[in-house]
Amino acid sequence: DLFSPTALTKSITLRGAGVNTDTIAGTHPTIITGSTNSTSGCFYVFASNCTIEGIKFSGRVYVGYRHSGSTTNTINPRFYKCNIYGIYAYAGYNGSKMTNGQFVNCKISRFDCQNTYNTQIINSVVGSFSNTGEDYFVDVVNSIIKSGSLSAISAMNSIICGTTSNSSTPGYSCTFINCIGIKPGSYNPFGSGFTENCATRS
Repeated sequence: DLFSPTALTKSITLRGAGVNTDTIAGTHPTIITGSTNSTSGCFYVFASNCTIEGIKFSGRVYVGYRHSGSTTNTINPRFYKCNIYGIYAYAGYNGSKMTNGQFVNCKISRFDCQNTYNTQIINSVVGSFSNTGEDYFVDVVNSIIKSGSLSAISAMNSIICGTTSNSSTPGYSCTFINCIGIKPGSYNPFGSGFTENCATRS
């Protein structure tokens, strides 16, 4: 059930058997391998309107990112019930980007979205989250995220886990509604963002 990484250049639906072993159904996880520390040998999503479900990615996944060639604007990439080592969507060659991305019921170890527009993270867990730029808006709903650097994020009914770095204080255009912030020491995980019905815990 191991597959090598590839690049999606056409709109497709890619469904796996899930990310865990199911002893009742007799299925094993579908795993796509890939590099964890390089931009080569990874899984790439260049095409718009791709749906990916029930797959474990043991390496990096680049969405709307090119190292050379024409600009890519990957629109409507959808990931459901996936376990992902890392999602990377930041300014590559000539301003490539991801637009209207959706991640639902996913576990993501690292989410680096420095060039993404109107992204949704729903019912998911993100181990290390960072985004920059007031135009790169991200909606987080019913999720748990550990924030390394936050800006232009709207979180609702979520748990925001802070870091010990004061330089990572959430900045402009952040909104938190019905959220719980987990703070290490005196660091406020909500920073200067707008809060409504929120609480912090050590």
